[in-house]
Amino acid sequence: MKKCFVMLSILLSWVLFSQLVAQDTPAPAGTPAAPPPAAATTPQTAAATEENPGNTGRLVDFNNLGKANPVQQYLAIENWLVKLNDSANYNQNRELTYAINAKNNAGNKNYIGIRINFPDFPNNAYGTATPPLPFPYYGEAESGVIKNVGAIRSVIARVAGRNYPYSVFVNVQHSSGKIVHAPLGRIEFLGWRDLSYENPEYIKDIKQRTLQIRPAYPRVVPSARLNDIIFFRNGEAPYAGDFVSYVAWVDIVYDNAFANSALESLKESEDYIDDDATWGIISNELQKVESELFKGKLDRYRYLERLEREKMNLPPLDGGQ
Repeated sequence: MKKCFVMLSILLSWVLFSQLVAQDTPAPAGTPAAPPPAAATTPQTAAATEENPGNTGRLVDFNNLGKANPVQQYLAIENWLVKLNDSANYNQNRELTYAINAKNNAGNKNYIGIRINFPDFPNNAYGTATPPLPFPYYGEAESGVIKNVGAIRSVIARVAGRNYPYSVFVNVQHSSGKIVHAPLGRIEFLGWRDLSYENPEYIKDIKQRTLQIRPAYPRVVPSARLNDIIFFRNGEAPYAGDFVSYVAWVDIVYDNAFANSALESLKESEDYIDDDATWGIISNELQKVESELFKGKLDRYRYLERLEREKMNLPPLDGGQ
């Protein structure tokens, strides 16, 4: 009996020793490590950690600009203005700075073509391309305005470069009055490129944001519009005189101001009331824009522009009378 007990003790000791040796011996090279135990993840947790890509909307498509309705025709490319900054705004430079409706070789696409004549002196200078009047927030899609816009994540533009060491900027204004200044970088390349800018003020973590309660009708649906496009020449650049570039479109990536599901469920409700069909407040505002702003101020603006071009012995712009 004593002998059996000794043999059993020796056997148990050998088993324990073998396990210790196995734990201390490293695995051969190339052996994949055992995966950690999977954490219990509910569908709600997975959805909460997945990054929301946001919405991508076309702020303005110059191929379609001015085709939507009579109001948008006033905002057509040939009516855009390009102005030099004050220190560069000499007569000889100003008369060679303007925008045109440029077409591709196939003749089936339109772009805004921008020509800027920079002065010779080695100072910073820039030209700003703007619509003849600000895009109305009541505008239609791809006509300078996107509706239901909350926070703006990024700005993207398709720009054609001609190997000039200049920079391009796009300014986007929210209906709240806040402007996103988007430096898209240098255009020292040849051909078309999609240039983008990430808004550093965008807060990715929803928990860190300040909750905003936005009034609905008759307030304008939170929207964003294109303000202007700027081409900047650093004073140290070795070039002066004429410069040309083209822009095809401008996009923004944004979060919705209102959840689409909430808007859709509201309209699908049996008790839904169409506010504007009932009150006509926004429709009346749009009519004011058409009758007063565009037909009055724009006609005067174009008249003064035509007089200035006549003084310089320049032909009227396309569409000018």
